[in-house]
Amino acid sequence: MILSNPLCFKILKTLFPGLLIWWLISSCSTGQLPELHPYARESVTELENRCLGVFLKKNTQLVHALGIQLPGKHRSSVIGITNVFPREKTLESVIMSVEGLVLFHARFSEESKEVFKSIDPFTSEQFSEGLLRDIQLIFLKPDGNLMHSGATLNGTEICRYTGKNQIIDILLPESGNWAIKKYKNKSLIKSIQASDIGTHAGHGLIGYPGKLVMKHSGVFGYSLEMKLIRMEHIK
Repeated sequence: MILSNPLCFKILKTLFPGLLIWWLISSCSTGQLPELHPYARESVTELENRCLGVFLKKNTQLVHALGIQLPGKHRSSVIGITNVFPREKTLESVIMSVEGLVLFHARFSEESKEVFKSIDPFTSEQFSEGLLRDIQLIFLKPDGNLMHSGATLNGTEICRYTGKNQIIDILLPESGNWAIKKYKNKSLIKSIQASDIGTHAGHGLIGYPGKLVMKHSGVFGYSLEMKLIRMEHIK
C-alpha cells in the first residue's frame, strides 16, 4: 500500500480548494487530429515498440510534486503518489497536503474501484473517475487497437490507437520528448508532454521523464504539472 511508505508524507503546499471544479470540466477544444503519412508495413512493428516504450512495464511507485494551474492565475501544489501495476492494469493513487493530510486514496482496476479515503473536495464520484482516466492515459498502454502509424509533415512519428469513441496518439518527435494526445470527434481534449528524459537523481532509472505536463483543452481547461521526486520498482 502507498501509505506504508514514509516518503509519502513529504508535501509541498496546501491544496487550493477550488481544484475539483477544473479537474472535472471538459469542453470544446481547439486542437485537431493531424494527418499521418503511413509507414511501410515492415516499419510499423518497430515504431509501435518504440511508442509503447513510453509506458511502464514493471510494477512501479512514482512520487511527483503536482502543480495545478487553474484558469486565471490560480495555482496549487500537492504531492501525488502513484503505484502502477501494468500487467494487472491496476493503479493506486494518493493525493496529500503539506501537513501530511491524506486528501484522497483509491485503488483502481479494470474490474473494480475502491476508495479508501476522500475528503472535500475529493468526495465526488466524478472526481475519482476523472482521476482514473488521467492516470491511465499517462501510465498505461491504450486499450484500443493500433489503427495507423506513420509521420507528420514535420517528421514527428505517431502511433494512433482507436477505441471507445476516442483516438489516442503517441508522438515521438526527434527531440525525444514524447507526447500523448487524446481526441474525441477528432478534436483534442487532453495532451501530455514529457520533458527532462533521462537519469534522475534518486531512482537510477533511464528513460523516464523528470517532468510531465497534462493539459485539458477548452474554455475552462487547466494544466497539471508533474515533477518527478522519486521512482522505484515495487512488488
